[in-house]
Amino acid sequence: MKRKEQDVASPARAAQPTPPRPPRLWIWRFGPEQPGAWLPAECLAEAGMDRPEMEPFGAEGAHGALAREWPAGQPKEADDKRLRAAVEGARAWVIGVADQRPGFHAALVEAAVQDVGSVHLLLHVRDAATRLAASWSAHPAQGVEALLRRDRAGIGRLAFLHAALQRAGLTVHRVAVDDLAPGAAGAAAAWAGLAPIGAQSASADARREPWSARLGVELSTALSQRSEADRALLGREALWATHAEMPVGALLPVVREPAASPVAMRLVRLDRLPALVHEGESLRLGGVVVPPGEPVTDRRLFLRQGPRRQRLVWDLPSPAVAARMPADPAAGQARFKPAVVQAHVRQPVMLMYRPGEKATPQRVAELHFEAAGRPMIEGIFLGPWSIGYQPFPKVACTSIKELLFQLAVGAAFQPALGAGADHVHRYFDLRVRDVSGASFRFVVVRDPVKRFLSAFSNRVLHHKELSRAYVEKLRLTPPLDLGAFPFDPTLAQFVEHFELYRRVPTIDHHFRPVSEYTAPLSAFDKVYTFERLDDLVADLQRLTGHRLGLPHSQRGGPKISVKDVPPKVLDRLVELCAPDYRLLEGLYAPSQLR
Repeated sequence: MKRKEQDVASPARAAQPTPPRPPRLWIWRFGPEQPGAWLPAECLAEAGMDRPEMEPFGAEGAHGALAREWPAGQPKEADDKRLRAAVEGARAWVIGVADQRPGFHAALVEAAVQDVGSVHLLLHVRDAATRLAASWSAHPAQGVEALLRRDRAGIGRLAFLHAALQRAGLTVHRVAVDDLAPGAAGAAAAWAGLAPIGAQSASADARREPWSARLGVELSTALSQRSEADRALLGREALWATHAEMPVGALLPVVREPAASPVAMRLVRLDRLPALVHEGESLRLGGVVVPPGEPVTDRRLFLRQGPRRQRLVWDLPSPAVAARMPADPAAGQARFKPAVVQAHVRQPVMLMYRPGEKATPQRVAELHFEAAGRPMIEGIFLGPWSIGYQPFPKVACTSIKELLFQLAVGAAFQPALGAGADHVHRYFDLRVRDVSGASFRFVVVRDPVKRFLSAFSNRVLHHKELSRAYVEKLRLTPPLDLGAFPFDPTLAQFVEHFELYRRVPTIDHHFRPVSEYTAPLSAFDKVYTFERLDDLVADLQRLTGHRLGLPHSQRGGPKISVKDVPPKVLDRLVELCAPDYRLLEGLYAPSQLR
């Protein structure tokens, strides 16, 4: 009888509403991989803040079942279905962002953005010297270059992740673990940020003091255990390092239909794209295109971005489309194989369709990348004063870099202080960061034709970078035809064959139009002209409180005046520099040259 009563009662119990599942918790952190007091996988259990269902990621970034299923030689394109299944099976995640493979990290971010109602905790070390020291201890075999690349990737990923999660409307707590150490000024706000893991509960509060003390020891010994020379090196590197609380520039992928196209496609659909991307980030673009009419063998599909065009493999099965469009004979094999494109705000991606061998290709879709918030600015960051500078070749950049080094380090640049770099350009090339979040952002610009002439004098005439002796040493793919290559050109020859000469990397670097890679001038707090460098020095003195002098560091080569350039050559120069004149409208104009 008892058994029967239980059986009768069971349907009523089953009908009771299921309690709502707590939101999934994602903990993202950038820090060393060895056990330490401030890493969530270790500190949560010790401080009584753990959740029993939490399983940490390992160095490969794999959780539980995912670690067993994900192949060691992971393919470049992440398996989204497997990743989503792993996310659904976890109540909480702990993810180290620095050591993820790029494709897998992008898939993780996309899964997080789509996890409706999830809560995210971003842990990082704000103090750059401590952060670099801890990373170096975890990877002692790495050189300075690898250390800086890892730091830039980790901090950049956390800052970008913060922007993506906020844009998705998710709850995000960003905590600098420095503030959890004893005596930290921001302790109250930092502990409040740990509320998602129970750090504000009464039981956790009783254990906070010993945990905080251990954390303080961990952070302080990261630097103190290094040699005096290493501490000096890390102190210099910290001068140029950004942190995860700085805003970053991001781009929003936007798909548009062409304004007008003579071909009416039956269906054009691109695969799902990330919510946000970086300038220059590589993306795999796939999709489905169903053209009108019967399938024809000489139909072609292309992607075009800037000067680059790539033919697509366009015969993959598309059964879902065929089921949806049974009357269209081309719908069964309408998918094209994903191809790699790059996110550039000035170079949209065009999907081109050619209905026949002799037909003109027509645009059927456009993928644009629009600034989401502030544009990205790749440049030099001066941490002590939060100053950002984007350098341009042949616009006093050598002099300004030497000035900034002297300002921050307190000594002139020399190889002994360069951590392996023998020139100030090489030194700062390895320390480029996104400086869009700096408190003061500046750039120096120059008349485009005068910049071109200065580069010709210095790189071609003085450094002889188009001489036979120099060019023959280059290993280019495809190689140059040295038998037909016009070595040691005059200015007229150089202008005539400019695109050929841009195949030489140093020539392309110094002559590349500024408009191809700079942020919009509106992204800078101050734009200085080459003729008013004294204004720059005065502003830097005011912002830093230091007396400064600007050296003139690139003097090699004869001075070429605009009035000495033949009229036809000058006309061609103005034509080549037209995009830069449009960028600098209101500051420089071709009419001022004559």
